[in-house]
Amino acid sequence: TEYHTDRYIAAMAASDAAGMRSLFGNAPFYRYSGRDLANNFSLLYDVSNTQYYWSLSDAGVTQFFTETGQGNGMVHMYDNLDNRTMVDEIAGVKYYIRSDGSLLPYGFERVEGARYDNRTLFDPDEDDPLPVFSFSVFENKYALPIGFTTGRYISRETYDALSIPQRQEALMQGALLEEAGIGEVQGIAQENAQWKAQGEVKENAQENMQEEAQENVHEIVQENPQGIAQENAPGEVKEAELVFSEKNISYTARAEDGIEFCRTEDGRVEIVVRDTGAALYLDAGDSEDLSRCEVSVLFSGMEYRTLQEETAGEAGERANDADDAAEEGNAAKDYENTEPVEIVVTAKRDGETVSRKKIAYTLPDNPWKTGRSDFLSCCGYTEESLDTVRLKFSREGIYTFEELALIGQPMEAYPSQARAFREYALEDLDLHELPDSGATAKITGTVTVPDARILCLQIPHMRGLQGYVDGEEQTLLQADTMFCALVLEPGTHEIELRYRTPGLAAGAWISLAALILFLLEIAGDSTGLTGKRGVPAGLPRKKA
Repeated sequence: TEYHTDRYIAAMAASDAAGMRSLFGNAPFYRYSGRDLANNFSLLYDVSNTQYYWSLSDAGVTQFFTETGQGNGMVHMYDNLDNRTMVDEIAGVKYYIRSDGSLLPYGFERVEGARYDNRTLFDPDEDDPLPVFSFSVFENKYALPIGFTTGRYISRETYDALSIPQRQEALMQGALLEEAGIGEVQGIAQENAQWKAQGEVKENAQENMQEEAQENVHEIVQENPQGIAQENAPGEVKEAELVFSEKNISYTARAEDGIEFCRTEDGRVEIVVRDTGAALYLDAGDSEDLSRCEVSVLFSGMEYRTLQEETAGEAGERANDADDAAEEGNAAKDYENTEPVEIVVTAKRDGETVSRKKIAYTLPDNPWKTGRSDFLSCCGYTEESLDTVRLKFSREGIYTFEELALIGQPMEAYPSQARAFREYALEDLDLHELPDSGATAKITGTVTVPDARILCLQIPHMRGLQGYVDGEEQTLLQADTMFCALVLEPGTHEIELRYRTPGLAAGAWISLAALILFLLEIAGDSTGLTGKRGVPAGLPRKKA
């Protein structure tokens, strides 16, 4: 049949989102991730996850995916963030769902009794196979709250100059701010410096007046009523001094028949694929650098061209007639260009598959092209060393890279970095959800900080969202590319986020004006201000 049965639809609705809702109910805000999540069912069950499949995509989220080298082939469709520890942490992933516990980021532990299988909801029927959602839940023991703080920032200029693995580590050491956000932070710092200077003046005055009468001291303090508070001058939000621990692991490239591996004169890696059934292996041996690390394959500066293009280019150079050469070249480019070029990345240990991923490089004619040429494919965190990584290619052709590297990222510093973010966090969180839909236009909470800090909020930065600190509107900064942040002075603060649809007020006024004009027109007709067939009353009519 060309349509699914009611039973099939019911089983599809009993998806991962339904499972998380049944397991955790109305628990405080959390975000979960996994592989092959059901498209958009999180809306139906009022849960939050990392899956997205809509016609339009948020620019900040798309930019974040590009900066971190995600391998999804369409900007408006993705399941997860490549199960990378530090990226998932910044994205607020508290739970991970997996059927077997493999490919988990570092620090995730099984939640006892949290198991879901939608097959238990339906009687088996061999003639009507159903979609299966079966998983256990694993919790991030280092999960960040929806609002966490840091006293360090990273500039866009510094961040863009880093490699993808370094960017991941940088995000755990401070908040990435755009230029406007840094200006806001520096403005707070200047105010703090003024307070500190005033406090020093007051302290010197007190030393000089130790032998004077108490009433004179009182008079001077009255002239500077903030002096006592200024003795504990607020600290400044400073630029982070970044430290990196990633290791570039040496490997031996081993190509099967049908694949050629070499380095060009300009140092690029070139892989010629003549048989898509063949594979290229990156053998690391027994390298200890691959143990107790999150292991990834870095593809930098990827380019692709067909074998026909290469042949046509050589023919074009030999052709005497330039027009004939151009015609040959155009003919060689006549191939299906809408499907991404994919590389399947399989990590192995002792011949057994540990992980299997793929990256998608989109070609210029692809209507959903991502524009990415840098990718990082995570093979997961492993306590034991990996032997090899196998690469298989979806198309024949010539693949070139500025760098093709095996990267190991130790996790020794990660727990303390996460604890530092959580130390002064948003509390008393209230999402103010509507009872039926779970939608909200307001989020509130409180936070106490000992010095000037950046409050990072795992909420997408968007038009229409406004931030308030202690009832006063404050600039809502763009942080970590896709999220938002507020700058805080020392003390306890009431935080509020309000959302209003952009253009809603203007649209309402325009609609009201149109309604008034319409009613005036109707009223004019009913009072005889206009005659028959639109001729104004009182004007002479043409005789029949």
